[in-house]
Amino acid sequence: MHYIFGEFTDKVYVIDTAEDKLVDGVVFNISPKNLGSIKCADNSEAPIKQFVLIYSDTECKATPTKGSEFVSWTRNINDNTNITLKAALDNNYL
Repeated sequence: MHYIFGEFTDKVYVIDTAEDKLVDGVVFNISPKNLGSIKCADNSEAPIKQFVLIYSDTECKATPTKGSEFVSWTRNINDNTNITLKAALDNNYL
């Protein structure tokens, strides 16, 4: 992994040089608990409330439990700001 510091952006970019891909850090959460699961890339279940690194082009799918429905995703911009993203209800992908 290589870490690149943005001189004017106060951001750190992580690149997996073996795969030549940009990496993102994410934390998944489902609220209320046990409402469903999230699977990414290799179809493995994503850990909940745990910081993980995934490739930027990784597709993740949220699957609600039977009788439930996801209506939005929330993206944390920084420690004090969240934005809500509407889910595509026909396939639960963001």
